[in-house]
Amino acid sequence: WRIEGREGDEVKLHGVRINLARSSHDLEKRLAGTARLVKFAVHRLTFLVLFVQCDGVVSRELVDSVLPPGLRVHHIERVEETPLNSSGKTDVPALLRLFDGRGANDAKRLREELERLGLVAPFNEDLTLAELGLDSAAMLRLAFALDNEVCTKLILAGDVKLRQLMEVANGGGEGPSEPGKIRWPEVLTINLDEEDQRSVDTPSQLWSQPMEKCVDAAPLIINKSRNGNYRVVIGSHSGLIVCVEVKRGKASLRWTNRVSHRVESAAVEVGDEGIVAVCSYDGQVHCFRGDDGEQWWRHSCRGANVRGGMVAVGDCIYVADYDGSLHKLNAMKCARVWRTQIGGASMKAPPAVCDRLVAIVTLRGATYVMDTEKGGILWRDEGVGRPIFAPALFLKCESPPNLRLLTVNVDGRMQMRNAETGEEIHTISIDERVFTRPLQVDSNIIVITAAESGGSSSLLVLSESLEPLRRFNFESSAPVSIYHSPILIDQSIVITSSCGLLITVPITSLTSGESTVAGGSKVKFTMTRLFPSGGSPLFSPPVFVSSNEIVLGTRDDSVVAFRL
Repeated sequence: WRIEGREGDEVKLHGVRINLARSSHDLEKRLAGTARLVKFAVHRLTFLVLFVQCDGVVSRELVDSVLPPGLRVHHIERVEETPLNSSGKTDVPALLRLFDGRGANDAKRLREELERLGLVAPFNEDLTLAELGLDSAAMLRLAFALDNEVCTKLILAGDVKLRQLMEVANGGGEGPSEPGKIRWPEVLTINLDEEDQRSVDTPSQLWSQPMEKCVDAAPLIINKSRNGNYRVVIGSHSGLIVCVEVKRGKASLRWTNRVSHRVESAAVEVGDEGIVAVCSYDGQVHCFRGDDGEQWWRHSCRGANVRGGMVAVGDCIYVADYDGSLHKLNAMKCARVWRTQIGGASMKAPPAVCDRLVAIVTLRGATYVMDTEKGGILWRDEGVGRPIFAPALFLKCESPPNLRLLTVNVDGRMQMRNAETGEEIHTISIDERVFTRPLQVDSNIIVITAAESGGSSSLLVLSESLEPLRRFNFESSAPVSIYHSPILIDQSIVITSSCGLLITVPITSLTSGESTVAGGSKVKFTMTRLFPSGGSPLFSPPVFVSSNEIVLGTRDDSVVAFRL
């Protein structure tokens, strides 16, 4: 019952892939001359809604003809208004607000909908919806009509009694037996509309290096000196590896090499001998000498694809592959230390290593913690079957247990466990998409949510016991998407949006909610535009060389350095 993907792109609905933008365009062509608006939207990650504003009637058959096989119109509702946003334009949030205000979500509306579905009052409230005669299609229509998130979860969970639905619709009762919906004590706004800002900083470009194809990997900074000299090692989708040397502010190409496939993850520095390692998508770990780029060693992860990247600790590298194996390699001895098979579960996130523990999460929603010395599995948790893309995070806390492991699945289910034993400490659900690793700042945990349904990402602050503290909503005339984990630097949190905005927020604003705006609803922050709006999305996480100099890759086939 869940929709996967993001608005305007390809989504997955009931196992069927559909490109919303292309389907909207196909229908608009068929309605040429009559349609003024054709727009798909995802409502509450449960319903795919098509809005059509046109002269005349849009038939079910016409819409069915542009949907992929397996998808059909469930029902049609007619609205009498054209929703507009604050800028006077029709967009997805404005359209979806039609459903946020369609009427009271109370027992009266529930009774009305049951009567529309053919049931006659009085109802036996001790029966389930199935026992009352509703099939799955009728239950889906009831859930959509109620527009109540808890009611929707109850209905789609199955075996819900009408009495429980009545209690929830009246404002009482509880939802399914999973973590409850979070109530944020404080909600603040970060307004990113550039025309509303008095000053949007524009950085100066220091240097740029062509990379043949787009760059998704983060740069690796090596040989950094006190006088500001450094080297950058980075790979692109062409398999090209470059080392750029920066001396006294001037960049030159020190060496290049090439690997067997495209590079999607950051290089790592291994040991004290200046060795750098790069992993290509086909599962080849290539080790080079950082000084001249000569190949030191190469290891194959049994031909399995690798997308999650590597972690280097001392002389060793930890890398997980798509065939469900975690490898520990000793790059200095040019040997594999161990390989642990994890039930065939694919892994998209890189491992997390702390002391003698290594943790890995899988696309099946499982968490495994192993011993770094021999690779033996110490404990595991199978989760709830939903993918985990965000890397696990080891937390060092003042209160026992002092070492904890935090995992967050794609649906925002956050689980904290004793890292040593696997014993559960606390579990909550923020009920929002999460793809990036959380960040620990003192006794606070910062989480970035993904943009969805035409909305924007948010920044959430929780305590180390997962108590919700405050929520920061990014607001802009265009959706704000954030793909990367926040960066902690100089008592501030730095966040990079996909459209090339660098957002810097003081830690005090996040951890204590300090505000410089009257009323306390907005926070102080600075904004830097790295690239003109409307360009290619930014997937490469920036890396700070210093507090005012960053390096990052672009989808315009280059690696670039800026002075902020």
